[in-house]
This record gives sequence, C-alpha cells and structure tokens, in this order.
Amino acid sequence: MSIRIFDDISASPKILFNTGTVLDGAEQYQSQLPSVSGADNTDWSLTQWGTPASEIFDPSSPVVGASQDDDSLLGAADYSWHTGQPSGASSGLVVYGTPGQYTYRLSAAGGNVRDVFLQTAAPATQPAYTFDKSMTFSADERVPSVAPLDGVGYVGNDFTVTFNATNSAHHDPSLPTFGIFLQVPITDTRGQPQPYSTLSYDSMTGTWAGMFNVSGNAGTDNPVAYLPAVTDSGPLHTVTIDLNAAIDQMIASMVGQGTDKNSATLENLANWSLSGMFIGPESVAGTQPSGGAISFDVRDPNVSHDDTLSRSYDADLQSIVTISGQATTTSPAPSIVTSATQVVTQAGDGVALTLTSTASSVDVSSNANDRIESSTSARIALHANADITDAVIGNGHARSVDGTGGVTTSGAFSTIAIENSGTSTIDGTLSGADSIIDNANADFNLLLSGTNSLHVSAGHGTIDSASSNANLLVFTNNNDMTASNTARAVEVIVSDPNGPTDHTLTVDGGGVQQVWNGDQTLIFNAGTDTGGPSMFSPFGTDTPQAYLGIQGGNNTVNLNLQKTTVWATGGVTTVNGSHNASAADLLVTDGGQIDVTGDEGVFDLVAFHSQGITDTISGGNDNETLFADSVNLLVKASDTFSGVQTIVASMSASDNEGTTATIDGGATQQNIYTGVKDFVVNASQGISGNHIMLAVQGGHATFNGGLEGATIHDWGGDLDAYFGTETGITTLDADMSRIGHLGLYGFNPGQETVTLTGIGNIADIKISTSQGNTDIFVSGQSSHVTLYGTTGIDIHNAGASSVLLS
Repeated sequence: MSIRIFDDISASPKILFNTGTVLDGAEQYQSQLPSVSGADNTDWSLTQWGTPASEIFDPSSPVVGASQDDDSLLGAADYSWHTGQPSGASSGLVVYGTPGQYTYRLSAAGGNVRDVFLQTAAPATQPAYTFDKSMTFSADERVPSVAPLDGVGYVGNDFTVTFNATNSAHHDPSLPTFGIFLQVPITDTRGQPQPYSTLSYDSMTGTWAGMFNVSGNAGTDNPVAYLPAVTDSGPLHTVTIDLNAAIDQMIASMVGQGTDKNSATLENLANWSLSGMFIGPESVAGTQPSGGAISFDVRDPNVSHDDTLSRSYDADLQSIVTISGQATTTSPAPSIVTSATQVVTQAGDGVALTLTSTASSVDVSSNANDRIESSTSARIALHANADITDAVIGNGHARSVDGTGGVTTSGAFSTIAIENSGTSTIDGTLSGADSIIDNANADFNLLLSGTNSLHVSAGHGTIDSASSNANLLVFTNNNDMTASNTARAVEVIVSDPNGPTDHTLTVDGGGVQQVWNGDQTLIFNAGTDTGGPSMFSPFGTDTPQAYLGIQGGNNTVNLNLQKTTVWATGGVTTVNGSHNASAADLLVTDGGQIDVTGDEGVFDLVAFHSQGITDTISGGNDNETLFADSVNLLVKASDTFSGVQTIVASMSASDNEGTTATIDGGATQQNIYTGVKDFVVNASQGISGNHIMLAVQGGHATFNGGLEGATIHDWGGDLDAYFGTETGITTLDADMSRIGHLGLYGFNPGQETVTLTGIGNIADIKISTSQGNTDIFVSGQSSHVTLYGTTGIDIHNAGASSVLLS
C-alpha cells in the first residue's frame, strides 16, 4: 500500500517559522503561527538560515494582497513576507491560492548562504520509512524569476536520511547510527548542477557525515534532470524523484571510497530510512559567478512510500529525476550596461552586456550566447556556462575564464587564465606575467609584450612578440603551437619533458631565443637576423641568436642567418644547412642524435659519447668542422658542393664498446683526424679532382681508394689502405716508431707513394716474403708493414730515418 509520509502543506500555510537560531543542537521556532486562514499545520515549517535576526520573517505580520507579488499564472498574492534590500541581500515568502491548492514562492538573494526553505520531518514516534521499499518524491515546481544581482542561486529538493535509525524495524544495536544530507539539485544559476560531496568516514566510530548531491552527465542518459535558471512564465512542472535511485548513487560514492567501511551494511537499503525533507533556494556569495536573486515556486510536495514494492541496492546508472514539460523563457533586455561587481545573464537568446564597474574585479556568469564588452579596468572573471561567441575585454587588464561553455574572446590583456572546457578562441595582446591556457579545446592567437610568462597546459595556437623590449617566457605542455618573434624580443620557450609526444612545437626564429624541447616534435626555422656572438660566447640578450636545448623528440632545424646553437642530449634532430654563406652555427650532441645536411653556411659540430647512436653529416659549400668523441659518425661529402669538412674523431678510454665512423668522399675537401677503433674512409669512385687528407692517430682505420687523390699520415694505431685500380693519386707516410700495423693492398709504385719514417737505423730494416706478400720490420720496433699481393719491393733512402717504397 502506498501512503503519504508528510502532511499536505498545500492544505494550509499556517506553519511554524524558525528564529534562525539553534539551541543545544535543536532548531528554534517562534511561538506564534502565521496570522493567516486555515488549520494549524505544525508538521511543516518555514526555515531561514544565513539571515540577520532583523530580517527573520515575523509570522504575525504578513502583507495581505500585495499587488507587486501578483503573478500572471498564480493570480493575486494572498500573503507576503519580504525582508532585506530589493537590490541586494533579501528573503521572501509569498503564498498564492486557496486551501488545498496553495502554492509557495520562496526567494533568496545576496549571498552569505542565505536560505529560505519549506521543511518537514518524519515523526520519530512511528516506525521509520526504510528504503527497501519504493519511495518517491513529487511536486509541482517552477523558477518564476532570476535577476542579475550579487550571489549564486541554487535550489534543491533535499532530504535527510538516517542509517540504522533507532525507530526502524531493522535497527541493529551493533551498528552505528548516523545521518546524511541527500540533496537533489533542481536549478542552479551556474548552469547544470555539478557533482558535490563532503562525505567523510570516521574509522574510530564507523560513522559517516556530510552531504551528497546526486548528479548526472548532460545528454539523453542524464539521470538528473533539472530546471534551467531562467525566468519561466509557463505552468509549473511536475518533478518526480526516485529516492531509491538517489540513495543508491550516494551509497555507491561511499562504497567507492574504500573496502573496509561496512559496504555490505551500507548497501542494505533496509538499514536506511527517510528522516526529513527541505525545499527552497539558497544564495551563496564569494568568488563564484553571481546568480542574482532567485525565486522558486512549489506546490503539493509529497513523498510516498509503497510497502508493496521492494527495492534493493543497484549501482548501475538509473534515472533519478524526471520533469514534465519544457520551461518557457522570458528573454532579458537586449542590452545591459552595468557597474555591478557580480553579474549573471539568463539562458535564452543572450544579451549585449557592457561592464563599467570601477571596482578591482568583476564576476560574470554567462548562461547564454552573450556579447560581453568591458570598458572597465577591473579584473574580469568570466564563468562560461554556455557558448559565448563575442567577449571583448580591453584596457590591458586581467581576464579569467572557466565553466563548461566555449568562448570567443579578444582584447588587450595583462594576464589571462583560460580554464573552461568548451571550444574557445582567444585572440589579442598579452602584456603581463603568470598567464595560463588550460583548455584542450582552445585555439589561441596572442601577441606578447612586456615581461611576460605564459603557461600553455592545454590548447593549441600561435604566439608572437609585440615589442622588441619584451622579455617572453612561454611554457608548453607539449601542445601543438607555433611561436614567432617578429618584434625581435628576448623569447624563451620551454616544453615539458614529461608531456605528450604526439604534438608539434614550431618556432620561427628571430631576435634572441632559447628553446628547451622535451619529448615533442620541434621544428625550428632560424631567422634572417645577421651577426651574433662567436660559438663559445655566453648567451646574450643584445645580439640575434638562438639556443636550442633538445632533450627528446623527432626534430627538424632549418638554419639561416640567425646564429643558432643546437645542444641535443636526447631525441633525433635533423639539421638542414643555411642557404646563406654568411651563416655560422654550432651543433652539439651529448646523447642525442644529429643528422646534418650541409648547404652554403658554416657550422661546427661537437659530438660527445652516445653509444648506439649514429650522427649523419653531409657536406655543403662552406666550412664544416666536426669534433666527435666516442660517437658513431656517417659523414658524406657533397657530390655538388666544393666546401671543406674538417673531421676530428677520438675515442675515450672508457669507451669499451668502441665507436665506428664512415667517411664518404666527394666534391667536398675533407681533412680527417682519427683515433677511433673502427674508422673507414671511402674515396669517391665517381668524382675526381678533389683531395682527402687522412691523419690516423690511433685505433684502426681503413682507407678505400678511388678517383679522389689522398694524402694519408699514419701517426699511430693500425691502418689498412686499399689503393684499388682507380686513378686517384695517393701519398702515404707512416711513422714506424708509433704505428702498430700498416696493411697495403694493391700497391702500385707508379700510382701510390709510400714513405716510412721514424726508423732509427735504416740498416735495421728487415724484409721477408711469404705467400705472395711482403713484410717489413724494423729491429727493436713493434711496428709492422705488410704489402699484400706484392713482392720484389725496392726500398730507397729518403733522408734521415726515412725510406721510400717502390
């Protein structure tokens, strides 16, 4: 059988009024009932909180027939109570109708957690109504007005529930008893009611405390329907709440906080009972968006309990609130000019809002596609609860945006904080520090000036300098972003080494720049600024130059006239040489991989130990100087450019694995100094007329002859020289006092010249032949020369301690 738990307040407004105070934990009520017609109804009360004592309603002094409260739908007002200021903090109660049909209008404005509630409690003298049976709330409700005054407007159909109530038929003395506020938001001037919970667990007592707002996502599966915070002149809407589904969501939140908090007993709906209900608006102030004054109509609130329908705990998504009909909105004035410090716009067609306040800050809550313009120097806090296509905040002052809506904004800002979630566009100039863009759906186009710091935590877009005197610091969480420096400012860009890797940072060079790249892709296009310090000068702020600190990612650097230093400690960086012969750049790899394609400009490469990485360098039309310590190299001379490559390759004592290098000849002049364990030089097989100089100072080197001529100095280590059948002229000298083994393949005395030096006494030279090879030794020395496939060698005195082979 279904029964009504609470008396029908629509029968009579002669209810208790509270005093706004609490004594010994109990709410206090005025002794006199309202001076109105009807039977006493002490099951219900009118409760005010957050209200000065002077503004508590006097039940003995209603205004009868106040015409200003007449309503086009509800008719003339029967009884009215209003306290406070009409344009500020205020409270109101208006009663419309006849016995059995009374409608109550509750109003609150001005913040300070000002409440006006209709409230009732289940009798404690009878068995508790438990949630193991079907329990449903219903009422006819409406939002008759929302005005843009200070405060946030919220209305809830709210309940108090008790776990293990002492008057419950299921009471268990071994379990704790505690109460929770279970709130079901019905409207909120900030937009769709958001999740909110203060639930906390006391492990000492095993009890829970706090409040819980049921919530849901927007869309057809939204389990919590709500009335939009707009002026509704249409009929009241029937609101129905499945209280069993509501408490299921609350229990799921409690169980989700831990596994040792009596989840089985919490999930037993027989342990939960309804202990009270309160309905009405609450106005909250502070830094939240202003919700103005909000009024709420309610008629025939009822909770029914059906003991023939059993219910059990269900953690799955359920429909909680349903509302009949569609709210009818009254569009606000098309243009509003206000000096208020807190402003709320209503949903609907939107307004043209001009802000003129002289205060230090203005708080705007936008609930429609408004056009917002500021002619104030105040800091603007914009709460986008709907998509806003035109928000202009000028005068170079601060701006923050949050909320679920999108915003298209432009202007001159000192700082910005874009932290909303909707699709947004930000276009303007930024002159101050400590700005942030944290919206993955934001597209920004900003000019930066002054001393400026910008954190791009999420979003994508472009930035550029607006003044040559600017000092710009930009942090990016590895977003898709293009940074330029058109005004030739001092610009520092830092990307997060721990951020996502699937985005690209493009930097167009110019002026003075530092770029510190994490793991994202970097594309750097050097500028056309000429000049710059020498490669060993400290980074300065007065000459055009760029410093790129690369820690990871797949990167491309396109060199130009701007002096550029690349220091790679990780990642792979492809460097394309400058098209301008006046360029001079420095490339350093210390754990990262650098691949360089030479062009017209000069560059120097310094490469430190990086096992398992090969740096690839190709020749250009100017000087390339390569210093490589324990680095794998692949160096290619150009087939077209006739520049010069100077290569100095060494191997540290700690390099147990050894390093390798391959040098391919061509049209580029190559001067090579090596002490690397495995070093190969390939003279060009297709280009003649150029020359290779190879100085072997340690390790092991291999020379493969070709059309190019070569001069080889063997000053230490081992060398295998393959002269081949090409026509390149090769001259080789080897210091017998320092080398290990020299192997000569295809030696042709008419084509190659080989001189052995460092011989203490020419008479100590020993020659032997075996299996078609000739071996040359010097008594007392460990060096050894082998001419493979050659016998009948003549040795000629070439001066003090030297001989010539022929």
